[in-house]
Amino acid sequence: MWNFYKFKSNVALSDGNEDVYYSDLIKYSKKIVNKLRKKSLTVILVNNSISSLVCYISLLKKRFPILILDERVSKKNLNKIIKLYEPENICLSTHNSYLKNNNNFKLNFFFKNFQFLKTIKKNNFKVKNNLSVLATTSGSTGSAKLVRQSYDNIQSNTYSIIKYLKIKYDNVTITSLPLSYTFGMSVINTHLEIGSKIIVTNKSIIEKKFWEIFSKEQVNTVYGVPYTFEILNKLNFFSRDAKNLKLLAQAGGKISENLQKKISTYAKKYQKLFFIMYGQAEATTRISYLPYKKFDKKIGSIGIPIPGGKIRLVDEKRRVIKNSNKIGEIVYEGKNVCMGYALDKDDINKKNEWRNRIYTGDLAKRDREGYYYIVGRKKRFSKIYGLSVNLDEIENLLKSKFNNYNFAVISKKNKIQIFLNAIGINDSVINFLKRNTLIHINSYEIILVKEIPTLSNGKNNYKVLSDYS
Repeated sequence: MWNFYKFKSNVALSDGNEDVYYSDLIKYSKKIVNKLRKKSLTVILVNNSISSLVCYISLLKKRFPILILDERVSKKNLNKIIKLYEPENICLSTHNSYLKNNNNFKLNFFFKNFQFLKTIKKNNFKVKNNLSVLATTSGSTGSAKLVRQSYDNIQSNTYSIIKYLKIKYDNVTITSLPLSYTFGMSVINTHLEIGSKIIVTNKSIIEKKFWEIFSKEQVNTVYGVPYTFEILNKLNFFSRDAKNLKLLAQAGGKISENLQKKISTYAKKYQKLFFIMYGQAEATTRISYLPYKKFDKKIGSIGIPIPGGKIRLVDEKRRVIKNSNKIGEIVYEGKNVCMGYALDKDDINKKNEWRNRIYTGDLAKRDREGYYYIVGRKKRFSKIYGLSVNLDEIENLLKSKFNNYNFAVISKKNKIQIFLNAIGINDSVINFLKRNTLIHINSYEIILVKEIPTLSNGKNNYKVLSDYS
């Protein structure tokens, strides 16, 4: 994974105050892993900082398996995951107070403004397979259900993205996505592979400082989710030329057709490359892409399979659909398909259960030229501003906490709509969700109803609710 010696004299990471060269990454990775036991599991709580990225890169480079989480994860969810997966190490910011009054871990060593903790109780557990990363499947609720990514998965995904985006060493990108998000990880992985420079910042695109950094550092490659491009549109970004910019790439959900047309016009006028991409954490982030030359001709399409991947559509009986414009479930095959799910430590050393194939749960149709268009979802997941959200999980969280009330949860137009048949607990519900999920509070909408409609089997009737709202 990564040949840093090839790019020793290049700057790998820069935050305006500190430059980290590829030669530094070689040195730092050796220093960090020398203090850890080989094949031991490390939980890493990440943010968009130099220290965080170096710790992530060092562990991955030296093939030390990690369980990656956003540093904003609640203490309750963190404790649940630690209990289930029993990591030997925890890597987190020195500002994090997790070690305080903790009788299970002790300080092992510091790296810049990050610290590594180690279990007090002896831990003999070893990862025995090719596991590299345990990554969250939802990115929102702190679920203990994780996807098992191997080194082969990451390498395959990395090479494929570099090939179709044609990324080179002079592509300078910026951390516009969280590192804990699999899309964010893939950006780091690909740019390190080709020896390019990554500008590190925790500033948001709505902050003036972000654009000061963007201009000063001559960032020319930007990645984002639908929310990113909606904000760019509100900032009138597509009405003028950003001279240094040459590549834009979007994934994490569908942007509106009107916005796609606007970006298409912008890209043509100012000679920018724009790619729409589709994927899942289960496929190490990437399944298809829409070539930039087809962008204005295939509005709404997720494109064609990534290099090395194959897409088929199947019906309810899993029979392959050969005719065009017939709806079926997307089945994807490729070396970037992960090994399977993990629910606890006992699942970590399982073999490759998926064997390079996943049934995505997304319903799509294929046109006569082989381009795919998503039309729906078999399961109750939704993309909210780039985060994959399990609606059933949120519903169950609420029912567990407020067990005297009934809830139903659906999504519509980047909103999570919560139907409630009681008054007086709105603020309690919102505060609970704020503490227990990583979804922005403005994404929730509470709708009061006299009665939540149900089907004959007693389950919530989401179709009626969707029509109601």
